[in-house]
Amino acid sequence: MFPFCSIRLMDELSFKIVKNYAQGDEVIARVADFAICKAAFEKALFVFPNEHLQMRQGARVIAKSRED
Repeated sequence: MFPFCSIRLMDELSFKIVKNYAQGDEVIARVADFAICKAAFEKALFVFPNEHLQMRQGARVIAKSRED
């Protein structure tokens, strides 16, 4: 349909921003590049200042918005 667009598989998007709730997690962003993920995490901290956010690569937690 759109030959100039490439579709990335979810496996290629290893970095993610996650909002944590008591009931579970909500992925709010997935990216392939660490620098872009870091910028997205900083923006998410601005947009959701009172939420518990994590920046992850797979299951590994790279950064947290706060400690529990």
